[in-house]
Amino acid sequence: KTLHPVENIGFQILAPDFIISYLSDTAYTDELLEQHKESDILILNVTSPFSVKAETNLNSDDAVKLIKQLKPRLAIINHFSMKMLQADPLLEARDIAKETGVQVIAANDGYSMNLVNYSSRKRLKK
Repeated sequence: KTLHPVENIGFQILAPDFIISYLSDTAYTDELLEQHKESDILILNVTSPFSVKAETNLNSDDAVKLIKQLKPRLAIINHFSMKMLQADPLLEARDIAKETGVQVIAANDGYSMNLVNYSSRKRLKK
């Protein structure tokens, strides 16, 4: 019996200018691709660095798979385990960005930003 089931709830926010997808604690599944397609901004709980298997959560390898297929304009990783903190989330974000060609930010407590800059729909309106 696990105290942390793999299936969790994620959600999408459909704003006038962009779509934000938030994936809570979850393992990688192909169903995530259909559920979060067309997202401009992808927020991922990435608890573990590359090559560290996380059975009930995403690791950096999983983040690369999701980002490559979903092709958001921006990905934000958060919810780091001690192993991720020891690996340095900034370096992990940089490596994920190199592999995907998408800007990746490692969030920290209290992090905020203006998301309108990442709107594909706003660009289409111009």
